[in-house]
Amino acid sequence: MTRPLLSSLSPRDTRSLMVTMARLNINKFSPSPSSSPLKGEDIHLLARLAQGSIERALSLADSLLSPQKRKKLLQDLENPYSLEWAQNLTEEDLNFLKTWYRDVHVYKASKKIDDVVNFDLEELLLDQSQKLSTDALIRKQEIVMEAENRLESNANRELTCEWLVLGLRNI
Repeated sequence: MTRPLLSSLSPRDTRSLMVTMARLNINKFSPSPSSSPLKGEDIHLLARLAQGSIERALSLADSLLSPQKRKKLLQDLENPYSLEWAQNLTEEDLNFLKTWYRDVHVYKASKKIDDVVNFDLEELLLDQSQKLSTDALIRKQEIVMEAENRLESNANRELTCEWLVLGLRNI
């Protein structure tokens, strides 16, 4: 493939190209050291949650990766007496909620844990898939997406997050 390019270049251009190619450094990448605090299952979960995005994976590694944090978010949604935490919802939280309701919907239809991203929360998936109808799951997904759209449109963050939480609770 480079031959036609080289043959169409003048001898001076060819020499410049050869000098440039000779000065190139070859960088080989190897897997990261095993000193990572993440275990095999955590890495698998992180890859699923990040949906192929390295940037999202790095941010999730510190924030939403922990099953405890994800469980807490789902428990807070069920708590009818508190809205203060809603003001602190992040983009990762909204992404998790979108993925969560999608997973519940998929798990409800297929009953296969391999088809979902949040496979480590199987008990909660089973519980939610039994409690919620298909229409309720679709409505919850729509509410999360509408909240994302409102935030992208620079709507008031506090009001949008409270609207989101109240909307999810009332279905």
